[in-house]
Amino acid sequence: MQNQCFRYLDIRTMFEDLYMSESVARAKMNSLAGAGVPFLFVIDFDKQHSIVQSLDKLENELIHYDFPNASNSLPLTQKKSKIEFEKFPVHFDEFSRVHEQVIAEILFGNSFLLNLTFETPIKTNLSLKEIFDLSKSKYRIYLKDFFVSFSPETFIKIIGNKIFSYP
Repeated sequence: MQNQCFRYLDIRTMFEDLYMSESVARAKMNSLAGAGVPFLFVIDFDKQHSIVQSLDKLENELIHYDFPNASNSLPLTQKKSKIEFEKFPVHFDEFSRVHEQVIAEILFGNSFLLNLTFETPIKTNLSLKEIFDLSKSKYRIYLKDFFVSFSPETFIKIIGNKIFSYP
C-alpha cells in the first residue's frame, strides 16, 4: 500500500506565485467582490498563506474546485480496481479528555458553539486528486499534490448586500 505523505516545502513552491499576505488577500477579495468578479480564495489556518484568484485566471492544472454554482472539475474517467484506505483516529481516551474540557468550558459559559475536530492521519493507495475525484460533497477543492478538502456545509452566503456566515 502506498503511503500518501507529501513533501510540504517542495510542493508549496508550486503555489508560491499565488501566495499573498493576509492584508493583500483581504484587499484583493474586496477589490474583486466590489467589481462583481467571481473568485476563489484559499486561506490556511494561521492566515500565513492565502490564495485569491479570479476564476478566469485560475491555474486549472494546479487548483480544481467543484461548488454548486461553479466548477472547473472534469468527471472521473477511471477508478482504481481496489481502494485501500486505513485511518488512524485519535485514541478514545484523548478524545474523552478533550471532550470533558469542552463540556466544562461550555458549562462555565465560555462557549456556546464549538466544532471539536482532530487531525486523522490516513494511509491509502489513492492520490489526493483521486480522493478529490471520488468524494461526493457539495463543496470540494484540490491543490495539486498538496491539499484536498470537501464539505457538505455552506460557510458563507451573500444575499443582497449582506454576508451571512454559517460556521
